[in-house]
Parts: sequence; C-alpha cells; structure tokens
Amino acid sequence: MIFRNCFLLLSIFFFSCKGKEKVLPTEETETILKLKNYQQYALNRIIEADADDQGFSLIDSFYLWSWDDFGIKFRENRITRTYDKGIYHYIFWAHLKNFPQMYAEDSILATNLLNDTLLDVNHDGIKDFLATYKTESLRPDYADTLLYLSDTISRRFMKVSN
Repeated sequence: MIFRNCFLLLSIFFFSCKGKEKVLPTEETETILKLKNYQQYALNRIIEADADDQGFSLIDSFYLWSWDDFGIKFRENRITRTYDKGIYHYIFWAHLKNFPQMYAEDSILATNLLNDTLLDVNHDGIKDFLATYKTESLRPDYADTLLYLSDTISRRFMKVSN
C-alpha cells in the first residue's frame, strides 16, 4: 500500500513538472512569429495543401502556383498570391529543411492588376512569373510588368528590374 501511494505521488509530481517545461522556439516557429497576417495566411495554406497542392478552395482570392505549374526543376518552389487590404501580395517560397521559407515578395494594387500568369518569357523552356498592371501614368492605356525569371542555377525565381 505504501509502495503504491509513493508511486502515485511520484507519478503526479513527474507529470506536473513535465507540463511546465519551456518549449524553445525552433527556426520554423521563429519565422512564423515574424510574419505579417497575409504572409502567415499564405504559409498556412501551403502547409495545408496536399501533395498535389490542391488542398484548398479558390474562393478567397488566394492562389498557389507550384512545380506542377512551372516544372519539376523547381519542385521546392511555390508562389502565392494573397489579397490583403486592397493589395495582391506575391510571395515566392522555397522549401528549406522541409519547411517553406520566403525568399522574395512583391505587391500590386488589386484595382490595377490586369493579369498574372506563368509564361516562358525568355524562351528557355521553363515558365517564368509575369504580372501586368495599370500604372498611375498620364496615359490610361499604359501597363507595366512585374517579371520574375526562373533561374535554373539557384532554382529560384529572380526579379527582373524595370
């Protein structure tokens, strides 16, 4: 009886101490803590997506481009478009240590966006990211571009300056 009571007390003490352990942040949780709301939303959607990146609906202006869209060489890459406060945010992601990490971001006013697509702009056989949008110029029919070319060496998308 005494042995059983001692065992019970030790068990309670062990489990109560175990619950008070500090959880040290990992690189992934540090990254998550520093993200803006729309960035966190995009990250959550990438994590929730299934193997074919089809684990979500397109009802909330979120869009995800993945290796299915731009080729097996860029398997670790994702591009997300997220709407937040009248702006489309384009975030370029790569999987590092099996976790998505942002490596580039750009944005366009939602009212100015004309089109965003993947297209082989430089004719190298790999699709690039291209968005066209209206600018606040004197000519109302003038459009500008946001262009990210696929870099086969770094296996990432690199912005082409205007």
